[in-house]
Amino acid sequence: MEKKGITVNYTLFDKEAELFRHMRYSQQGKYGQLRIQFWDLCEAHLDKPNQLASDYVMARVYKHCLIFLDIESLLGQKEIENEFYHFKEMFNTKARKEEHQKLFFNMVKQIHSLKDHILASP
Repeated sequence: MEKKGITVNYTLFDKEAELFRHMRYSQQGKYGQLRIQFWDLCEAHLDKPNQLASDYVMARVYKHCLIFLDIESLLGQKEIENEFYHFKEMFNTKARKEEHQKLFFNMVKQIHSLKDHILASP
């Protein structure tokens, strides 16, 4: 993406990156495992901007998948709209197989459903 001149504003994903930091440092091993599985999926099937730390890479994928799933809305969020459309193009190209997209969406749904527990975990 950077080769094409596309830059990613990491501040758009601060809240989501905090979720992935909690997953990494949680004493609940299952959250760390879920994070590793999600990272492996991102590494295998998607481009990742070089300048973003892994928590922000996953946060970006997570947030955009929430938008794909209509769990989060783009309405009134002009700053993320362009970034989402670039992501959507890449996602549909790189993870074009339906089974890969289902894997992403299932993991995102699972993380989203555990979000409050993850953020509250020690």
